[in-house]
Amino acid sequence: MPFDVVIRPNMLVLAGLCLLICVADVHLLCYRKQPAGLALNLQHVLLGLLNLLCSLVCAFGTLLSGWKDPRNCWPSVLVGLLWVMVFVLRLCYLAVPAKRCLYYVHANILALVLFLTTNLSEQVYPLIWFEAQHYEIISVRNFVQLAAAFASAVALPLLTPFHKTPSEYGSHSEKPCSPIQRWWLYTWVSPVVNKGYDSNGVMSPNDLLPNRKGFSGETWLQSYLEYNQMLSFRAILWRLFRYRLAVTAFWAVLCGASELVGTIGLYQLLLSLQRSPGTKLHPWFSVILFGGCPILRGLCMQTFEYYATHTIGDAKTCITTAVYRKLMLQQADATVDVGQLQSNISADIDRLGTLRYTILTAFMAPVEIIFSSTILYRIVGWYYIPSLVFLLVTRYPLSKFIVVAQTKAQSGVLQGTDERITKTSESIRAMTAIKILGHAQPFIQRILGARNRELDAIWRKMQVIVASESVSLALTFLALLLCLLLYTIVGKMPLEPGVVFTVVVVFNIVNSMFSLSVLGAGQYAQANVSLNRLSKFLDQPEKAAYPRDEATNTGETASQDTLITIQSGFCKSHTQADLEFVAPGLNVVTGDVGSGKSLLLQSLLFDRQRLQKTQFEPIAYTPQNPWLFRGSVRDNILFGTPFNQERYENVLSCCALELDLATFKDHDMKDVGEGGRRLSGGQRQRVTLARAVYSKADIVLLDDVLSGLDPKTFEWIVDNCILGPQMKDRKVVLVSNNDKLLARADMIVYMRDSTVCQITRPIKIEGAVVENESAVGSSPVSVVDVSESDCLEENNEPHEDNNEKINDLDSLRGRIGYKYISKYIRSFGCRTFIATMAIFTISAQAMDIALPAWLSIWSQAYTEGNNSHIGFFVGIFTGLGIARILLLAVSLILLYSGAWRASRDKHMEMLVVVFGATYAWVWRTPAGQVINRFSSDMASLDDTLFKTLRPVLETYLSIAFRILTVSSLVPLFLLPSIALTGLALYIGYRYRFASTAVKHMYAGSLTPLHHSISETASGLLTVHAYRAEKILQDRFNTAVDHHVRAWNGVSDLQRWLAVRMDLCVGLISFSVAVLAVTQRHANASTVGLSLTLTTGLCTSLLYLVYLSSLLEVEMTSYYRIESYIKDLPQELGPCDGSNVAEPEEWPTQGVVHIQNLTAGYSWDENEVLRDVNFSALAGERVAIVGRTGSGKSSLALSLLRLATKRRGSITIDGVEIESLEVEKLRQRISLIPQDPTLFDGTIRFNLDPSSRLPDGHLQTILDDVAGAPSKWRLDDLVEGNGENFSHGERQLIALARAIVNQSRIVILDEGTASLDKDSEARIHSVLRERFRDCTVIAITHQLHNIVDFDRVLVLDRGRVAEQGNPRDLLSTAGRGWFQSLYMQQHGPHPHTD
Repeated sequence: MPFDVVIRPNMLVLAGLCLLICVADVHLLCYRKQPAGLALNLQHVLLGLLNLLCSLVCAFGTLLSGWKDPRNCWPSVLVGLLWVMVFVLRLCYLAVPAKRCLYYVHANILALVLFLTTNLSEQVYPLIWFEAQHYEIISVRNFVQLAAAFASAVALPLLTPFHKTPSEYGSHSEKPCSPIQRWWLYTWVSPVVNKGYDSNGVMSPNDLLPNRKGFSGETWLQSYLEYNQMLSFRAILWRLFRYRLAVTAFWAVLCGASELVGTIGLYQLLLSLQRSPGTKLHPWFSVILFGGCPILRGLCMQTFEYYATHTIGDAKTCITTAVYRKLMLQQADATVDVGQLQSNISADIDRLGTLRYTILTAFMAPVEIIFSSTILYRIVGWYYIPSLVFLLVTRYPLSKFIVVAQTKAQSGVLQGTDERITKTSESIRAMTAIKILGHAQPFIQRILGARNRELDAIWRKMQVIVASESVSLALTFLALLLCLLLYTIVGKMPLEPGVVFTVVVVFNIVNSMFSLSVLGAGQYAQANVSLNRLSKFLDQPEKAAYPRDEATNTGETASQDTLITIQSGFCKSHTQADLEFVAPGLNVVTGDVGSGKSLLLQSLLFDRQRLQKTQFEPIAYTPQNPWLFRGSVRDNILFGTPFNQERYENVLSCCALELDLATFKDHDMKDVGEGGRRLSGGQRQRVTLARAVYSKADIVLLDDVLSGLDPKTFEWIVDNCILGPQMKDRKVVLVSNNDKLLARADMIVYMRDSTVCQITRPIKIEGAVVENESAVGSSPVSVVDVSESDCLEENNEPHEDNNEKINDLDSLRGRIGYKYISKYIRSFGCRTFIATMAIFTISAQAMDIALPAWLSIWSQAYTEGNNSHIGFFVGIFTGLGIARILLLAVSLILLYSGAWRASRDKHMEMLVVVFGATYAWVWRTPAGQVINRFSSDMASLDDTLFKTLRPVLETYLSIAFRILTVSSLVPLFLLPSIALTGLALYIGYRYRFASTAVKHMYAGSLTPLHHSISETASGLLTVHAYRAEKILQDRFNTAVDHHVRAWNGVSDLQRWLAVRMDLCVGLISFSVAVLAVTQRHANASTVGLSLTLTTGLCTSLLYLVYLSSLLEVEMTSYYRIESYIKDLPQELGPCDGSNVAEPEEWPTQGVVHIQNLTAGYSWDENEVLRDVNFSALAGERVAIVGRTGSGKSSLALSLLRLATKRRGSITIDGVEIESLEVEKLRQRISLIPQDPTLFDGTIRFNLDPSSRLPDGHLQTILDDVAGAPSKWRLDDLVEGNGENFSHGERQLIALARAIVNQSRIVILDEGTASLDKDSEARIHSVLRERFRDCTVIAITHQLHNIVDFDRVLVLDRGRVAEQGNPRDLLSTAGRGWFQSLYMQQHGPHPHTD
């Protein structure tokens, strides 16, 4: 009837949607820019033609049905004309390039509207209802029309590739993909998977997908800085990522809604098998609903995960770059906790990433509660309400308890971790000094003390996890039991299969949701702690790197002879004085040790606005401890300055670097290593000097950069560099006590007690030099105590083999086998413990099958009319539930205790082998890499590794039990289950090659970030002086981009796997439902149990493959640690058959005999000493001299077994040193290096790490060395590497440490290089007094101090060039090696003929 046509609701909806399309068109045409034309490829054209054909079929079929049915004539004509419009739009899309995008979008929207309002509502909707049975309406014509409409509106648009490559998603440009490939199949990730599989897991960073455009580290840092001055750190994160959070919340809601749709299909399917009058849906539709639910839920979940993980990656970029920027804004004298910063950019940011579970819970939980309440009310009526109320009431205090307990536990863990990493980092960076001292045990004990406190906190955290999971399971079981009791006992209702299994599935979903909420609450607690830590650092008020006097920043330029004021705010006293340095000219600052020379230069940098025209101009500054960043020699010299070939070569020449670079295989592209450790001490000084010379700064501050050079090199650099053309027209301020430099200075500043006590200006008049002195004692200058950069130095180092560089990427290739997983489990404890743990874990999983199996028996009894033993069934069910809870709790305690024990033991083993590693390995291996093992990899063993292993073990058991149970009930299920499970496992097998390789890259990409943090923290003063913040920030941003690229690669690979697992899950659910329905005389209880277990099987299968790959990825950390434990080269113990029972007081005389010694730093490296023969009698003073790199320090290190002997022998008091324990050997020989290392703690700890000697004895030695009583006290604190002491003061404390050891053999490696004349004379007096009965071996370039020595040994290129008494060598006719060196430095000696 015409009236029927008018009131059809689908026509009204169609009209409304068409009206909205028209309104959108008007808005687009009036206010929006018209989209550009799109290019088409062959695939676009083919799919477009097919779509055109489908539109034509729909239009023709609809008009034909209206002609045959007069009652629906006008609606059919209207719909047919709209399909004709779709046909025209698609034709224009193919033929008209100008507005192709507009035509394409309109055609797809209109086709979708027509399909939903006409085909779906009129042809599909009647088929889903059980009562309708309208099979007769599906004629061939209608079926063809329905298929064409579905293809045109849904299938073909989803299969059509994007017309432009969606580079914002990171897909490969050569492989554009369609929406279904993009969001459902993730085929754009397949090239990475195939590359990993084809290469057996050997991949490079270039194989990863590129980062999205516009999401670089620089971009995110700029976005952060836009709000940095106005908002807090938390507010900035919200402002930057709020829209992303809204999108993730939307998909979380859809995920929660889709998860419960399958339960409706399960309920209706079981009702149809029971032949219940309440059946509403057709069985086949119920099967589709039950099987399609996992696919729909998986699509929503993986879209949520994609947005969430990529948001995390962008947050990593933003926060990490902001932390580094904040670090560079710290003042140079600020205390920087490097360990905490490294924890901030790794562990803390990773914990922020776990907030996605909190977001998922927050938006999924309300939706699932509403849906589950609706479903349960329709099934069991009001009887579910007390159970749901019970869950909601008990979950709030449980979640609160979890948050509070987890927060407290996590805070304790982080505090312990920070303390351990800080102590470990300090010890690793000072490992060379620790080995030289032979005092590894005190440092190991310090680290283990912090580790024990960390382990206690970890165990408390594990107890909270076990309690929360057990209580959570108990509450869920009680809620289910309460619902069943009320329904059967109070309501007297039959417990039919359709009711009980639907209720069980719903309660399982609710339980999973509440478990996720528990996880989300715990993750929120942990993330909140990390967020507070980051906020505390990033929300600190920003201070300029140097205090600035606003009054001076007026744009006026200073005169060439600027007055430099040392501000009272940086002084030890509240006075100030003005210095007028000569510009251009050489200004030398001189004074005693500890007089404040270095601090004066640093204070000048703090007051830089008075030193130069503008505060933004760089100052060339070279600290006493050379600061180099990891990179090539050229990179360190240029330091961001544009490369000029001629200027660069001139700088290399005047800094005497040409010969050194010629010995390197890579010339000036040689990697200097972390802190420049791959260069000798003199080379590091000259590279930093070259950096200052190459810069275009008008002001050059040089802090005693020439102290470690041999005489010839010293003369060359003074003549050609300091006084050469490169320094012309510059204001040079140089700290030195060298007489030659003082004689050639334009101005001399004398320092005493951190004050300027005298200024001398030599006036040159007609060839005469007249000193113009001005005493400034009445207005002394106090100098601020600013920390110096930390750099570990030696004059020689192991030569690097470029083919054997150790780094995180190259050392891990391919997949990690399951043998490491087995090895990790075996480390849990003894066999009895592991067997007990396995029994309880298997029993706990078996109870998961026993509970629904008993419900099946219970419901079967009701079906058979046996409902008189309710108490019996309830009692057994209650007992099984209690047993399940207890078994779970016990198994968790056993599992966590085993993992805790394994983590404790592996840390101990790795700590021991690292401290026992060879000297060559220590030099060659970056400290950041070792710290990464003790930080991120150890954190994985402490937490994430076991959290991944446990569900994998449980999932394996769950799948085995479920497949066996379902196959026994539905035998035919065995075939599809094996086929689909095998397919899923094969997909996971292919996936694991790439995932493991990418995870290796991700783990290794943290190491450069740790390097940058530690390097920058140790060189802040240099960075600020050169204004190099932008240069280093760009380098760091690049490293962050590589890190986040690897993170996104891990995330995208997980999405690729998960969507395929969801497909397998849906097919398994669909297959078991079809088999159950088609089975003759199907029993509803059996089918209900099968479908219920299959639901769990699907989830278990997904997690098995997913978590197995994650486990293999997480096992990377265990593999790295195990590789360190097993593969690190260890120092050799006493040789077999040697006399290791040396006397307690050995050595008693100090007689050293070296015969035909040839040595290197490892067996596969070049020889640094060749056929050295040398002897030192008891009590002799022996000097070792030679040019830089001649092997002087290598000879000294050979006496301590820090170099590898190839041939020859070294005996001390007749005992072969190879027969001794290295610790005892090094404790009996004292070596004072040129750059002494002090340790964080007190002076007492630095003098006597083992606490063996009384305080009075230690204080006496300290006073003798200091030259004044009580200048230092034993309880005075020493900051990291002695940053609160000058370089000379550190040498004095190191000398005191050698005296404390009471060694018969003392080695000084340029031990007085940074001392003034008076201090040097006093130290030599102390040496003569304290070591008069000792054998003293001095390595020096100051040849005038060794003229009265008993013997001198001259080395050249690792060989003995000359040896004898110094006076005899000087008086010998002819010019020998020693005489030539002496004359270059001091001129003819009185004893020289």
